Amino acid sequence: MAETNCCQCCFCCLNDDQKISKVLARFPPVLCSAAKADGSVQKLIGRVVLAPTGQSLVSPISGRACAFYDVVVQQRKKRDDKYVWVQICQERRSVDFFLQDDNGGSVFIAGGAVKAYTVDDARGGSSGGFLGIGGQSASPGLKALLERNGISATGFFGGSKNIRASEGVFEQGEALAALGTVNPGVGGPTMQLGQLQEASVTEAYMDANGWGDWDKQAWSSLTKSFACVLISDHASLVGGMIQSQKGAPVPQQQMMVRQAQPQPIMVPAQQQPTTTAVMVVPVQQPTLMTITCPPGVAPGTLVQLQTADGRTVQVAIPQGVAPGMTFQVQV
Repeated sequence: MAETNCCQCCFCCLNDDQKISKVLARFPPVLCSAAKADGSVQKLIGRVVLAPTGQSLVSPISGRACAFYDVVVQQRKKRDDKYVWVQICQERRSVDFFLQDDNGGSVFIAGGAVKAYTVDDARGGSSGGFLGIGGQSASPGLKALLERNGISATGFFGGSKNIRASEGVFEQGEALAALGTVNPGVGGPTMQLGQLQEASVTEAYMDANGWGDWDKQAWSSLTKSFACVLISDHASLVGGMIQSQKGAPVPQQQMMVRQAQPQPIMVPAQQQPTTTAVMVVPVQQPTLMTITCPPGVAPGTLVQLQTADGRTVQVAIPQGVAPGMTFQVQV
């Protein structure tokens, strides 16, 4: 979330936020309803819609319903003869969600695949009024975050520590740009955004579309060792194609049916390998299924299940779920 303090004289000075921004800027924006589910790489624009009866998150500082949050906590400490802010904790969490536009287009995004650049839009602090909070104590959510990361909000001699925190979220109704491979949905009209790999965009394509050396290095750095979907809420990347409706109520019915509106896309399918993912999509009469995470299974892993009506489906283990824990999905 935070900008690097480096002079940016070399690529190694770029942080992940800047790399994500560079890559997302290389693709033209396409509304979800105008996307083609042909396995090609596209940057889709839409609003966050939390699953009607699925998981959601509450951001620690501001208490907003969201699909993703990134919180960085710093403490004011003395180093030699001066005081500096030192990062003591960072927590990122995400759940499955949808992007949707005003024309009925919707796309499913698996939370475990998200690699995000969020704009900090909430801040909190403890004693001393840092960040203009006026001496306000850490919020209950921030205190809980510190506790689950093994950090106390109070000092050795009692009283609050000099702590400040920043929070970026993808909240319900917020406009986002998401880059991935667009694939058909399974069992319904909603498309799904597949994960990017280093080979998803060829060097020949990059050269043909004017990518610079840093653009290429940013792509490789983000996708080489971790298949992902790149997402940001930065206004310059969303491009003003759709307006945020933050705080919108979570829908109680299925996603809207995608309307076919063919549009030219940036990456021809024949130049890019097709990534096919498997997901569960809400249907007209969804059933809520409680699942126990199997032993030795990490978040983001696909597991195969059999529903009560005999169907075989695959679901991704959500972020934050450990073996033995239960979670719910729609089937």
